[in-house]
Amino acid sequence: MLAKVALVVILTAILAAAGAWSFDVVSSLQGGAGLSMHGYIAAGLGIFFSCLIGFGLMALLFYSARHGHDEASHKYDLTGDDAAGTDSRRDFTNQGDENR
Repeated sequence: MLAKVALVVILTAILAAAGAWSFDVVSSLQGGAGLSMHGYIAAGLGIFFSCLIGFGLMALLFYSARHGHDEASHKYDLTGDDAAGTDSRRDFTNQGDENR
């Protein structure tokens, strides 16, 4: 348990150091004409919420796959025949002609 906590702390410290280094590099490349603090906050929030949406959608994907919610879409095969062997396709070629 202690080894896992130590690993998480070390990886978080490496991530924070990489973020601080990248912030310093981006700030020095812009020559003082970069973003204001509000711009950095907006960019950070945009990155955070984009990742949050991506993580949430991936979690829903795995959840639906593990709980069988995707199985209903596999009921029919590519030929249009369902599991019972009857043809589930409809013929729309003469639709509406019987009323004329």
